[in-house]
Amino acid sequence: MANLPKLRKVVSKKTGQVKWAVHPSDTIKDALGCRYVTFETKISAKFHAQEIAHQFKAYREKQRSADYISTNSVNGLIDAYKETAAWLELAANSKLNYNDLLKRVLHVPVGQSSTFFSDMLAVNVTWTHGQAIHSTLTEAVSKHCANHTCKVLRAIWFQGANLGLVKGNPFSKMGTSHTRPREVLWEDKYIHKLIDTSDKMGYPSIGTLALLCYELCQRPGDMRQLTWDQYDGRKIRFRQEKTSNKFIKGGHTPPLMELDVSGWLKERLSKVERFNSCDNIVVYEGRGKNRSRLDKRPYTRWKYNEIRRPIQKAAGIPMELQMRDFRRTGATEIAESGATEDELRSVTGHQSREVLSIYVRPSVKMAATAMGKREQARLERQNANL
Repeated sequence: MANLPKLRKVVSKKTGQVKWAVHPSDTIKDALGCRYVTFETKISAKFHAQEIAHQFKAYREKQRSADYISTNSVNGLIDAYKETAAWLELAANSKLNYNDLLKRVLHVPVGQSSTFFSDMLAVNVTWTHGQAIHSTLTEAVSKHCANHTCKVLRAIWFQGANLGLVKGNPFSKMGTSHTRPREVLWEDKYIHKLIDTSDKMGYPSIGTLALLCYELCQRPGDMRQLTWDQYDGRKIRFRQEKTSNKFIKGGHTPPLMELDVSGWLKERLSKVERFNSCDNIVVYEGRGKNRSRLDKRPYTRWKYNEIRRPIQKAAGIPMELQMRDFRRTGATEIAESGATEDELRSVTGHQSREVLSIYVRPSVKMAATAMGKREQARLERQNANL
């Protein structure tokens, strides 16, 4: 029988007594919560092994059923969480972000087991499992993603404990270190390398997305959602997703961003193939399953970074540089050119000067600009007194 636990003959070194052990695989252990057990006779051990195999077969059949989610599994715990006020009161964008993070982690095998995290019994998830999940996501995606995913899981387990579905919270004391605000900036040579290499490797959309983020000082999430009807050949008009959610929640109309398009970006967009006016400007060039033509679909929240990494590696660009760093790079350049904070905020869309300071890194050039302005003002005063 498939998935039949292994039988092992165990002989006591002291007494010479023979026993038979049933040793389920890690997958069966995690799914059913069963453990290593010994029996006096081989017949009893074999019978127990067959019972476990039948239980695991039934468990798998239920898991494969489209309309079934075990109330005891991690999936079941998430479903229960989504019935609580803690979930229902979240903003729409937060729910979308939570779902994206969960989608990524649920199909991750935990530790040495082949069992997906979603299939584990929630009560069997331990602190060690939490650490394994954090390590896997840090390596596969980023530490930022790993930290936020574990924070979401911590909230789910907290509500699960309140509902009596689990005891304790394996994600409450993980000791995940706080990620410091990023300060890295793209150098000109690397910006050109990324764009050129994305074109050569057949993914010009990555170069276009990078240039949109850099020239307009915006988040990748907003730029990947731009459509052609938001661009009139001179300006790009849009509402920032993050800012819009805050305004809508407060009962206010979100501000409209209206930014001039530079010559470099204008030239780039003129070479991008257009379809309908409501189609996205940045379109994924990948091919769908069993399809010969291009998908022509917008990028998802994670897909553009998945495509960017091998392009960046091929171009010899430091992997610490990320797509989101283009926003900071462009904003810093504007600040270095002598723009005021209010002028800069009108481009980035930041509602406060305090938040803006996270994106703009003070530099030697900014200091020189400030000192130059001071000296110019002094000369003007002196000339006025003559």
